[in-house]
Amino acid sequence: MGDKLIERTILEEKEYKIPVFNSLTVGDPMYFENGVGNKYTLDTNLPAYANRKAGIILQKINYKWELEGQKDYLTYDTINAIIYNISPNSKNYVEAHTQGCHFSDLQKKIDLGCDSAEFEIVVNGKGTDFQTGADGMYGNFYKYPHNRAYILELELDPDYIPLQQIKQKLGFVFDCKELTQEKTRSNQIER
Repeated sequence: MGDKLIERTILEEKEYKIPVFNSLTVGDPMYFENGVGNKYTLDTNLPAYANRKAGIILQKINYKWELEGQKDYLTYDTINAIIYNISPNSKNYVEAHTQGCHFSDLQKKIDLGCDSAEFEIVVNGKGTDFQTGADGMYGNFYKYPHNRAYILELELDPDYIPLQQIKQKLGFVFDCKELTQEKTRSNQIER
């Protein structure tokens, strides 16, 4: 039978506009330093059309799991960052990702993980690192056909890296110091 997700609750969600980016590298800095290619390392040149949109959606999510053979539930919070570069009329791809889903026309999915308890994001030549507290998976990169959408999803532990620090790091690397707030949603429950 196994473990079962009982509830995924979006406690807080904020969306920020960022400048459109055309170069994104994500991965374990240990592999960058050694010049070794790795499945966790991603370097993509994205189309930089004048009419594209880019943004970051930060979500605080509470998960409730039923663990096989246990009476008590496991609950924990994460900060999910959904970073996107989309063509006009492609916002539906981003909306699906905010609900923990993706479209079936997905062209490519890359699982992202680290072996040194940290990863680095470099955008248009400007980079910053994120400490994860442990080795393992920290996100995914999604590419949709015809350059419709490029979406990077990161899952971060708010007990290890506070939300304000996440905002500062993402604001720096995406060249958006204030992360202009676009909209806020709260207390959405998915079952």
